[in-house]
Amino acid sequence: MLHLRLAIGEGTMTDKPAASGESLRRIIAEFGAGNHQSAIEQVSRMHTETPGNAETANALGLMLAQIDRFDDAIIVLRRAVATEFLNPGYYADLATAYFNSGDGGRALDCIVTSLALDPTNPGFHKAAAFISVDGARSGKEALETEIYPGNQLGNFNVDGRTITALLDERNYYQVIAEGRKILIRRPGDVRAHYCLAVALQSHNHVGPVIDHLRVVAKSMPAFAGACKGLGDFLHQAWRLKAIRNEFAEAVMDQPSPNAGPSYLTEAGDNYRTALFHQPDDAITRLYYGNLLCDLGDMSGSSEQYHLAARLEPGRIAAHYNLARAMLRAGELTQASDQVDAAIALQPGFREALGLKAILLAHRGDRLGAGMTHLSAIDLEPKFSTEVYF
Repeated sequence: MLHLRLAIGEGTMTDKPAASGESLRRIIAEFGAGNHQSAIEQVSRMHTETPGNAETANALGLMLAQIDRFDDAIIVLRRAVATEFLNPGYYADLATAYFNSGDGGRALDCIVTSLALDPTNPGFHKAAAFISVDGARSGKEALETEIYPGNQLGNFNVDGRTITALLDERNYYQVIAEGRKILIRRPGDVRAHYCLAVALQSHNHVGPVIDHLRVVAKSMPAFAGACKGLGDFLHQAWRLKAIRNEFAEAVMDQPSPNAGPSYLTEAGDNYRTALFHQPDDAITRLYYGNLLCDLGDMSGSSEQYHLAARLEPGRIAAHYNLARAMLRAGELTQASDQVDAAIALQPGFREALGLKAILLAHRGDRLGAGMTHLSAIDLEPKFSTEVYF
């Protein structure tokens, strides 16, 4: 069994100060003194009150893991890495929890992700050696030299702090300039590739964004957000080509024929990888459902929309997209229930009202269909990549 560290403020990408302060340190000390139940209850309350605080989530997950509640620990630790996705320490903690629960595959993905972000950390190398004892990587060179061969690690941490600080400031022009300089010195730098993907996205350079995200997704297999983002852009590129080839070629900075069916296959692979590491992410399931629609897999898309709506009942697009899929499958009653749920959440949803009118017409209520259609005419259309039109 791997040892779990229980400390806060470690392994961050940008050396940001601890968010929870002395209160969390005090509770951790209480846990260390053996008052497990009291400490867990206190941190659970903190996590409920501030669900977006990765530090609190990570501390709670580690406490749960130390009393062998691995399933609960993993759920909470996943939230920590989803919030602070460039924090190598959080991936290492999740790797340890996975390994101790018997999930070596996800553990290896997480520790590889940690080493991509912090290749000089001896603790991560020790954990990687322990996780890899089954021979999954036996005989291979050190993990960091696969991404950073030769003498490429000079100023590694300084470069990381510089470019992530620029990204936090949304200084995208400087991010692009700094990222390109870093990649000259260190072509595999995952932080530079990620920051460049975000900065170039703001300028609608879809092709280069895809290229940078491919590097990140390959080197950081547990970074579900990068895999999901890559799936989004690959699907978007295919849709642009399908809608208007000339526009796709201009926006992608590359010939549009490249955005062919292989893009959909690659997008699906990346969505599945993202869901392998973050199975409770409703938005990923929603977008994966949209992709399956374009692939003609209506059963698969309906399943993803069902899961998205169950995970986030207030996600309007999940109900609307599910209603569309059910209509195409001829399940009119279920489709009506879902479109009613979407309208209840957003009464002015023009497309949902239009879909309701179609369903009423299918059921023979022509007067109701006409009245519903008229009520939708003056409303503004909904523009959202979540909604499958």
